[in-house]
Amino acid sequence: MKNFEIATRRFAALAMTILVVLLFTSTSRAEFYRYNIDELARKAKVRIKEIEQKIWEEQAQDKLQGILSEIKPLYDEAESLLAEKRYEEAVTVYKKIDKLSRNPKITKWLKK
Repeated sequence: MKNFEIATRRFAALAMTILVVLLFTSTSRAEFYRYNIDELARKAKVRIKEIEQKIWEEQAQDKLQGILSEIKPLYDEAESLLAEKRYEEAVTVYKKIDKLSRNPKITKWLKK
């Protein structure tokens, strides 16, 4: 995904370079080319924002999966401690689970 992002940014820079070259070639066609290149540059910027959003979502998803994989064994451990009537230890483990579930990045991702 990062390669596509780099390519998109290079495309935007290339579009601006082409604009400069075309402005010096002919005044009658320069306005037409400038419009097309400006439009391409705008589309490239929109595409960059979309890509950055997708990258953020993928990273958040990976982090969420990591936290969920941590929480499940902790929950099982807390339940077994509770069944063994080791209440204080179970409460400690439940507090760890609560702390992990209140991660601001995760809650932000879940709200989206």
